[in-house]
Order: sequence, then structure tokens, then C-alpha cells
Amino acid sequence: MVDETALEGTFEEVAVAIEKVGRNMRRIEASVDVCAPVYVVWGVLTDYGSLADIIPGLVVNEVLERRPRGAKLLQVGEQDVAFGAKFSARIVMEVEEVPEETLAEGTREIEFRQLDGDFQKFEGVWRMEQAEVRHDSRSSGQRLDGEVEGTKLSYVVEVSPQMWMPVRLIEGRIVKEIGSNLRSIQEEALKRCCHLPPGVLATS
Repeated sequence: MVDETALEGTFEEVAVAIEKVGRNMRRIEASVDVCAPVYVVWGVLTDYGSLADIIPGLVVNEVLERRPRGAKLLQVGEQDVAFGAKFSARIVMEVEEVPEETLAEGTREIEFRQLDGDFQKFEGVWRMEQAEVRHDSRSSGQRLDGEVEGTKLSYVVEVSPQMWMPVRLIEGRIVKEIGSNLRSIQEEALKRCCHLPPGVLATS
């Protein structure tokens, strides 16, 4: 059984908290600072057709339908578990880009929910908030130091597996996968910033 208290804190650079919110259901919140502007992180998350190239645990990613403010996606995630076994989950997901004018300035959101798949409930939101973050040039190879215009990237999900699967058996895997996903998005955003003109990111 996963110790929920022990999951609060940081997963490397990713802050993670998990909460029991109902019978066989968990609410997981995770966040990470990204040394890239909101529009760059937004571009990564809305590059729906390329998500499998960005997120390592995503073995299938098909855009079933592209819409003006979102998409319908088929995704299959897979993780290695003990003794060479694999844990996988399939989801058909509705993704909706929240209109920018309805949110606070400097904030973007993408809501998602399962339409069909291996969970009873899987829904939440990606949130990007403009922030000044500390830039470590040694980690990215960019020649920028100090505070830069960055993004606080947050991920909130409520998840409930099928009735025959106790959530406590998979919540640890889900938390680790979320941490890995956020770091992969962080890395991809930094790569894309390397192609921006010099000085675009600096704010001080």
C-alpha cells in the first residue's frame, strides 16, 4: 500500500500531492517550474499528434478528431513493473482548450476527460501560469542566468480505476508516470526555446 503522506513533496523537480477523495478514487496534483514562456509550453501540450514523441510512457497516441479548441485522442500508456511485466492503460480522451479570455491574465488551461477506457473516471486539467523562475544555464545549455519569464505548469487529475482494481495498487505508478510526464514536457519546452531568438526569454 502506498503511503499517501510520503508522496507529498518533490519527485525530483516535480512537486506532487495525492489525496483520497472518494471510494477507490484519488486526486493527484503535480507542478513544475519551466524555464519557458507560457506560449511555448502551450505549444508543446497542444501538439497533439506529437505527444508520443514527447512523453516516453505513451506507446499509442492517435488524434481521432481535431477540433477548433481541442481534440479527441486515443492514448495507451505503458510502464515496466516487477519481473519484466508491463502495466498498460487505454483511454479515449476528450481534450478541450479553455478560452483564454475566461481565465486570469497569463494563464492557459486544457481540460481533459475520459470518454471510454480502462478507468471509471479519469479527468482533470493542465494549467499554465506565467511566472518568473530561476534559470540554471548548466541544465539546458542556454546562456541565460537569473530570473526568466517562465511557466508554473500544473497537472490535476481525479482518477478511479475499474471496481475490480483497488486504486492503492496503481496510485504509485500513476504518480511516477505524472512526474515523468511533467519532466518530459519541461525538457521539450526548453528544447523549443533554444530555437528562439537570443534574449527573448530574459526578463531581468
